[in-house]
Amino acid sequence: MRLLRVLVVDDSTTFRKTLRDALAETPGVELVGTAFNAWMALEKLQRFSPDVMLLDVDVPATGGLDLLSELRESSRGPSIVAFTSDKTGKTAAESLRRGADQVIGRPCGSNLRDNMFRVRKDLQPIFDRLRCRCEEVSACPEPSIRATPMPHWFSGFTKSVRAVAIGVSTGGPRALAKVLPQLPADLPMPVFITLHMPPRFTTSLAEELDGTSRLRVFEARHGQPVRAGEVYIAPGGMQMKVVKAIGQFVVQVNHDPPEGNCRPSVNYLFRSIAHTYGADALAIVMTGMGDDGALGARLLKHHGAIIAAQDEKSSVIYGMPKQVIEAGIADIVFPLDKLHELIIRAAGRLPRLAST
Repeated sequence: MRLLRVLVVDDSTTFRKTLRDALAETPGVELVGTAFNAWMALEKLQRFSPDVMLLDVDVPATGGLDLLSELRESSRGPSIVAFTSDKTGKTAAESLRRGADQVIGRPCGSNLRDNMFRVRKDLQPIFDRLRCRCEEVSACPEPSIRATPMPHWFSGFTKSVRAVAIGVSTGGPRALAKVLPQLPADLPMPVFITLHMPPRFTTSLAEELDGTSRLRVFEARHGQPVRAGEVYIAPGGMQMKVVKAIGQFVVQVNHDPPEGNCRPSVNYLFRSIAHTYGADALAIVMTGMGDDGALGARLLKHHGAIIAAQDEKSSVIYGMPKQVIEAGIADIVFPLDKLHELIIRAAGRLPRLAST
């Protein structure tokens, strides 16, 4: 089994030890180095070429946020897992905007052993998925070998859709920050988004996206009426669905159980969209680990909805869209820089596309 190479960047001696201990008890990973500031991190990134960087983003002396901005310019950098103790979610949202692939709450308990176990528990599923991705790439170095027959751009929409539902995980905040600001304020349909994030982080993300978009962007509230031109993001740690009540569509937010270890769950949202909008929906599965969204996309397809999946090249993690594409569910495979155009076409605001 290929070992996942990990670099730790944190200015705290105590927390560096916590991370070292957690990594020592995690199978399949190898600690290749530690650093206590951004300058040292850049030097060790070049020397060791790690697969993953665990990065403290709270302390200004570490330069964590600036390091994220610099690494974002490189397409060949490591996957970045950021740690923050900011309970407002603002640092997490900024970290994701600048390029972190995942953000984890930093344990602040007095018992160091408990802190280590919590860190290990949070990191284990991330490492498992990243290791699978690295092993897949190593086993198939030629892209053509791994290529799966995929549909080209959809030749056109025979009618305008009435709702867009998006499922996304790792790499999602950055992707949404590129797409939503390009959508027009008069978009004649609502957009529903389930993004795998913990509580509080979605609040800051929604506020940031609302500030950069012409659409109104909300962290969804229970009982909120659905309106065209508005974007509803599932709150972290909760499920979101859309129901029809007294002649109008309404968002419902609740503590229903996780599905496939996900809450919010893309499948949960997609299932409700299948029963409310049916064939009048466009469902989009974007970058992310795992297979959340595949079952819901299949149900939507059965109801006549249009299914789109992000392509491998523009995905940070190709897990979620890959499941939809390889299952033969996707009608459209799109690069990230074309997603806004796809949504606008689905709204009937651009001419039909020619087949390619």
